[in-house]
Amino acid sequence: MAGVAAADLPVAITGCPAGTVFLTLAGDSIAAGADGAQLTAGQLTGLQMALPENWNGATTLTVTATAPSAILSETVAVNATAVNDAPEAALNHASQAVPSGARAQPISVLPDGMVVSDA
Repeated sequence: MAGVAAADLPVAITGCPAGTVFLTLAGDSIAAGADGAQLTAGQLTGLQMALPENWNGATTLTVTATAPSAILSETVAVNATAVNDAPEAALNHASQAVPSGARAQPISVLPDGMVVSDA
C-alpha cells in the first residue's frame, strides 16, 4: 500500500446490526453486510449511520484503519432508544365499514351517568 493517499486508506466498520446503511457527505450509501462496511478514510468525515427500521438496542462498532505500516482499531458504543410509532386507523374488515346507503349510528363518548347541559 505504499504511495496510497491518506484519504484512500481502507477502513472497515464491524459490529453493525444487519441492515445498517452508512451515508457519506458525498451522498453515497454503503450497506453493511455480514462482514461490516468497507470504506476509505476520506469517507469518514461526516459519516452517518442509518439503523434498520424498528431496530433498537446497544451495539459496539469496531472501526479498523489499515495503513502501510500499522493497523489501528477503535471501538464506538452505539445506543438506539426505541420510539413508539404513531397509531394508524385502518378498516381491515368489512364488518367495520358502514354499508352503502346506511346511516351511521352515533356512538356515546361520555361515561355513563355524565350529563352535558348548557343550563
